[in-house]
Amino acid sequence: RRPPRSTLSSSSAASDVYKRQTLSFITMGIMGIVAGKLTDRYGPKLVLIICGVILCSSYVLTAFVTAVWQYYLFFGLMSGIAMSCGSSPILSVVARWFHKRRSLMTGIVSSGLAAGNVIFPMAFALIIQAYDWRISYIILGCVVLPVIVSAAMFLKRDPEQIGLKPLGIDTADIKNDIQNTGLSLKQALRTNQFWLLAVVNFCDFLLVNLVTAHIVIHVTDLGFTPAISASVLSIAAGVSVPARIAAGAFADRIGNRKTLIMLLILPVFGFTLLLVASELWMFYLFAILYGVGLWASGVVTSPLVAKIFGLKSHGTLLASVMMGGLMGGAVGPVLGGFIFDNTGSYQFAFLMCLIIVLISLTSIICLRPLKHSEINSIRNTFK
Repeated sequence: RRPPRSTLSSSSAASDVYKRQTLSFITMGIMGIVAGKLTDRYGPKLVLIICGVILCSSYVLTAFVTAVWQYYLFFGLMSGIAMSCGSSPILSVVARWFHKRRSLMTGIVSSGLAAGNVIFPMAFALIIQAYDWRISYIILGCVVLPVIVSAAMFLKRDPEQIGLKPLGIDTADIKNDIQNTGLSLKQALRTNQFWLLAVVNFCDFLLVNLVTAHIVIHVTDLGFTPAISASVLSIAAGVSVPARIAAGAFADRIGNRKTLIMLLILPVFGFTLLLVASELWMFYLFAILYGVGLWASGVVTSPLVAKIFGLKSHGTLLASVMMGGLMGGAVGPVLGGFIFDNTGSYQFAFLMCLIIVLISLTSIICLRPLKHSEINSIRNTFK
């Protein structure tokens, strides 16, 4: 069992981190819808350039903070606004460019996010060791701006803008103008499919962030060194990189829904194991099941939204579905800490995780495609 925190400052620091994460995730959820809508209308270039400037400003201004409210504003609110373009606008562009191999391409792009989670914390830690933390944030801000802006200059909303067609498109789809076919957000909100996807994302993000925030502390409490405990999370992040690509390849072959069901079965076994885990190999096995099952599950969300609702408002719909996930991500770390503080153990938190992943699995099993008659009825009713 973890001993009580010895100082008020350490408790306050942990609380500030959780509050900042919660603020960032809520901001990302709200602004993600705005970013998705702007991407649907104007394309990703303008959105990414604006977000790149805001992210650079966030890091640079964080280097000069002297009060907690400045930390929340610069590193909580501003970074949340900037990060809102990190997923849905980019994945929406992938969905529009690829009709064939859409899930695989989504997996490859998403693997970059996972690789960043593996590489950047270690690289940033080395920079902090070599310099002051304030200088490190300035360096980080000066790096992200040219990288994001230069990449944004090459992105187009869809291939039609340069006279091309999506990869794998057939003649019938060309005539149907698939880029502008589908449901709007207002229409999609009337479907069970939208809310089932939102529930799945809420559950998955909650689980990912709860474990990310607390698993190292839990393993350390059992007597392992902090370095070994941190390796559990590193393994989860590491295996998720190839897992995302593999999940995309499988989804193109057997379907996104079936792939997601297979992925969510893995953390069911993982959290069952975590309830009794006491040896290091058991935590490593959990990390593999958790990293592959939950960290790779997000790969199929964008293709599923495109398949069910079409591409007309894909960026807006994807961001709206992911908003449910980001709300779960905001709740997860705080909920895990609350349970530990009131029970003195993570046992109930991990049991709750098992129940939540079963809810997510049940939701995706209940998901079914929209029939053409249903789509036409929704369009006629909610124009």
